[in-house]
Amino acid sequence: MDENGTIQALEAHLATHEYVFESRCHTTQRGTDLVMTGPGKRIVIEAKGNTSSREGSKRFKKPFTDSQCADHFSRAFYTACKMRDAVEDKDKGTVRVAIGLGYSEFYAKYERWSRKSREQLDVGLFWVDEQGVVTVEGDWNY
Repeated sequence: MDENGTIQALEAHLATHEYVFESRCHTTQRGTDLVMTGPGKRIVIEAKGNTSSREGSKRFKKPFTDSQCADHFSRAFYTACKMRDAVEDKDKGTVRVAIGLGYSEFYAKYERWSRKSREQLDVGLFWVDEQGVVTVEGDWNY
């Protein structure tokens, strides 16, 4: 699933939890990938797919390699940390930051290696499988 599909699946999943769409960015745009507002909370998500969405590229629709996943995961984690730091003190209890990933064994490896830090920083993680089913890593509460 490419990044756009990951974002669409996350949006649909969060809508089932009473969140409404606020904004999204597609792969060719800059900014926060997905922002949803729910009952007393706002979720901002940095998303990555597990395949290329760029038509014409040699890797179009092919799964990312281990090294590509390492790069994408580290950039997603860094971006999530930046988004978390940007949350105003007055909003700390109502704005949640998360990473959304198209599931791959490579992403799962990097998630395991950084889990303690991600949890300490209260950065959630959503997995999106090839059918668009979303699961939440750990006991992160929306």
